[in-house]
Amino acid sequence: MELAVGASAATLKSLLSKLGSLLAEQYTLIRGVRGDIQFIADELASMQAFLSNLSKCKKSHDDQTEDWIKQIRDISYDIEDCIDGFAHSLRPDPRGSGWLTAVRKTLYEIRTCCTRRNITVQITDLKNRAEHIGKRRLRMFMYVLTEF
Repeated sequence: MELAVGASAATLKSLLSKLGSLLAEQYTLIRGVRGDIQFIADELASMQAFLSNLSKCKKSHDDQTEDWIKQIRDISYDIEDCIDGFAHSLRPDPRGSGWLTAVRKTLYEIRTCCTRRNITVQITDLKNRAEHIGKRRLRMFMYVLTEF
C-alpha cells in the first residue's frame, strides 16, 4: 500500500509543477480559468500533503482510504491529460506592440476561441471534481493518526 501512496504522491508532485508552469506561461485564458487552475493546484497540494502523512502511517489503510487514493490518482491523470492537451492546442498568444501585433492577436483570439472554451469547460469540471474529492475526505472523517 505504501507503494501506491508514494506513486500517487510522486504523480501529484509532477502535476503541481506542470500547473505552476501553465499559470506562468502567457496563454490567453478565458476569464476565471486562472483562478480555477490555482484552486486545482492548491487542492492537489493539500492532497499531496495528506498522502505524505498517510505514507508515514504504520497501519494498513481501509477500503475508504484506498478508494480515495484511487480517486486522487485518477483525477491527477485527467488533469495531466488536460494540461498536455492545452499546451498542445494553444501556443502562447502573440506579444509585442504595433498594428501588426494587434492583427495577430485578433486572429489568434478568433482561431482559438472554440479551443479555449472547451479547455475552460474541462478545467471547470476538473476543479469541481477536485473540490468534491477534498470534501469527501473530510466528510468521511479520514484523519491520519501517525504512530511514532
